[in-house]
Amino acid sequence: MSTARPLINIIGAGQLGQTLARLWQDNQQLQVQQILTRSLESAQRAHQFIGSGEPCCRVSALKPAQIWLIATPDRELTETASALAHDAPINSGDLVFHCSGALSSEILAPLQRLGALTASVHPIHSFASPTSSILSFHGSYCASEGDYQALAPLHELFEGIGGRCFKL
Repeated sequence: MSTARPLINIIGAGQLGQTLARLWQDNQQLQVQQILTRSLESAQRAHQFIGSGEPCCRVSALKPAQIWLIATPDRELTETASALAHDAPINSGDLVFHCSGALSSEILAPLQRLGALTASVHPIHSFASPTSSILSFHGSYCASEGDYQALAPLHELFEGIGGRCFKL
């Protein structure tokens, strides 16, 4: 029987991306496969904090994964979703989500057209410092919306690191 953890690719590894990836990695829920940021240096810093994940700085260099977190700034979500739909190996049934509190999962429509399950989960938590956030995330409320099939596994992931999920 395989005990392999699902692979996740992190797109945008700022405070939120680093915090969530580290928590999932530490709790052995997911295996961080790749970390994509604007520069290789920032991806390497994120890798050091998370403790795993191959640093990457090109969408076309991404490998297939079951789960994709887009943790870019809100203003970049549309462009990022389009770039992933065009150049990344997103497969039907992959789970793709973002954590914007201002935008719905509809912004991920280009990925949904490829058959990806899309959603958004917005943790109500300050991610000012990943080092502090990994210690204080437990008990944070997480608002979610999106494809029904995406929400159950996302709730399990967020609840596994102490989140308190609810659907919008």
